[in-house]
Amino acid sequence: MHAKVADGIGIFIFRFIYYEQTTINGNNVLGLLYTAKKYMLPELEDKCKDFLDKELAPSNVCPVLDQVLSGLLHFSPPVLMLHFASLSIYLSIF
Repeated sequence: MHAKVADGIGIFIFRFIYYEQTTINGNNVLGLLYTAKKYMLPELEDKCKDFLDKELAPSNVCPVLDQVLSGLLHFSPPVLMLHFASLSIYLSIF
């Protein structure tokens, strides 16, 4: 894999290319999504977006927002604002 592929992501990409399956989790989803877009793997890109749709929460919305702002991801503003509102309530407790 090219040097621009994040450490540890290559094995997941190879598994997807050769076996059409891979493990997507909170630790690798953004790296997989970036790499899937870069190497034109639309099926993997869709799987990553589906994972984010299901798993987006106040605890993980900040790294996702960074990707949205950089243009890698496209989420509707209401979806993001819902999670930011929850995050701000959570943080105000502490």
